[in-house]
Amino acid sequence: MKLYKLTSLIAVALLISGCTNKNQEPVDDKTKGQVTTNMKAYLNDTKKETGYDITFNYNDDYFKQSAKTYNDDLKMLSFGAALAATTVEQAASFYLNMGYDNAVASPDYAAPDGESVEYYFAHKHIDDFELVAVASVGFKYGAEWDNNLLLGSNGDHVGFDQASEKMYTALKTYIQDNYANKTVKVWAAGYSRAGGLANVLSYKILSKNELGITQDTLYTYTFEAPRGLTEEHAIAYENVFNFVNKCDLVTKVAPEAWGLYRCGVDVEIYSASVDQLVYDFDNQIILPQFSCDESDPYQTFPEFVDWALGKLMEPAAEDSPELIPYEIDTRAHYVQNEQETLRYVVPLFMSMSDEQLDALITHVKSLPMLDLFALLGDGGGEKLYEILSTFFNGQAITYDATKLHDACINLQAFVVKGHPILVAFLTNDSAKRSLYMHMPEVAYALTKEAHIY
Repeated sequence: MKLYKLTSLIAVALLISGCTNKNQEPVDDKTKGQVTTNMKAYLNDTKKETGYDITFNYNDDYFKQSAKTYNDDLKMLSFGAALAATTVEQAASFYLNMGYDNAVASPDYAAPDGESVEYYFAHKHIDDFELVAVASVGFKYGAEWDNNLLLGSNGDHVGFDQASEKMYTALKTYIQDNYANKTVKVWAAGYSRAGGLANVLSYKILSKNELGITQDTLYTYTFEAPRGLTEEHAIAYENVFNFVNKCDLVTKVAPEAWGLYRCGVDVEIYSASVDQLVYDFDNQIILPQFSCDESDPYQTFPEFVDWALGKLMEPAAEDSPELIPYEIDTRAHYVQNEQETLRYVVPLFMSMSDEQLDALITHVKSLPMLDLFALLGDGGGEKLYEILSTFFNGQAITYDATKLHDACINLQAFVVKGHPILVAFLTNDSAKRSLYMHMPEVAYALTKEAHIY
């Protein structure tokens, strides 16, 4: 994935000026209609440059009923809002074309880092109330992976708590500065990381009770959101709808076994017809196929996903104490053994351009088989560091040599010594299928067909 880059001088000016444009006027007084935004293509190479332009219905009436009342059209419009937040330009176009004004973009859009949260606020006056829309980046980000992987030893997910608190503070200021003593409603949406943040943000809004927002006036729709709240905080709010695919690993982390959940209502969107639904959306996308033998402990794709995650989290055998440093069967073990390694290496890769990632794949494929086999043996961590550092130097990619070296040692030990199943998992079509489940093309196709009656 690429880090976000500003693509127009207008967007730059908006950010430099404090990201607020109170004089911005909507195109006209729109109360209902259609709005179009773009979704990046991940599974169809011929669409990588253009993506997909998707049209959604909007209607002010969505927000005149209680937020506890599920609305199928608002679900899809919220998916659109999650897509639109990817860039300042895209978000501005999306909300402006529905008649929103007073747009505010987080300054983090300009220079994201590990502590960033790239949020976007917009406002619309409807009848006797002020509607504030809230969305943040869940696509095409890199450095923020540091925040995703900062779990902490206890309490709510530390990274999500910090990012959502930053967003809450900005939202509180936005409302108090612009709409004090007025009736305010909030519409929050997000996909993936942004869905997790919207979920935690909703808990903060309702539990802090500082903004006059209730379950009737907070409209939250999240998609493929990870878990970020303790069981105590994961209140079953009737107005927070989380659309989750049980075969998407992102929706299963952090695991409930580690004491983390989502607030609101989880709505399962996985369908045995997923292949057909995705094909109907784009007939150039063919998902990797699930397969199994009669002797396998799983006989369906959902069972495979649960089995694979369970194997990854298995504690080391009692007679194999040497595996203990590589365990992630508990939250404490993850924080102690893997958290800092992943916080360095994952953002490093996620911040690379598509061209750099393609070059890395080509580089690895060009290596002699003996070099690849060497990764599995003693000294494999050193070999991994040699391969990556050589590539990074050739691409002029900046990295911390000590951190990368330590990460390579730890990752090789984690995979080869602690969890050899990962070697097979990552080359298995069923495993590839599980990774595809988080792609936006799949999420959109499944979400569109998911209904609450």
